[in-house]
Amino acid sequence: MNNEYYERVKKGSNKYLDDPRLSPPKVPAPTYESVLSMASFAYANAQLHFRDCQGKTFDEADLKIFQLAELFHSKLSEATGPISDGIYNDDMAFFFKEIAEGIRLGDYTNFEGFSKVAHACGGIIASSIRWLERFA
Repeated sequence: MNNEYYERVKKGSNKYLDDPRLSPPKVPAPTYESVLSMASFAYANAQLHFRDCQGKTFDEADLKIFQLAELFHSKLSEATGPISDGIYNDDMAFFFKEIAEGIRLGDYTNFEGFSKVAHACGGIIASSIRWLERFA
């Protein structure tokens, strides 16, 4: 996984950490800005979950998020091969369904719900970085 893109994702997450009500823009096809924004949004959500639910510091949460993203990056690469806009969109649809399921289970009160949200955020970051590595 390209650490340069991960650092861009972290930097982009500041606006979502500062105002958790924000969401990334909806666009018909992935662009550099929309993909980076989606990953930054997922990073901010994962940060908040690790800090609020597990009492992690920013740096501890960052390490967990990086580990999840790296794990998903290799698994997604093995499973789907080179990424395309279609695969990226399919990944986003799957991971957002996982987030919805995690929230339904109780992402702040239930470990299974928390895990679904955390893993989905890691998957969004990984898939986004895969897209950036290929198309940016």
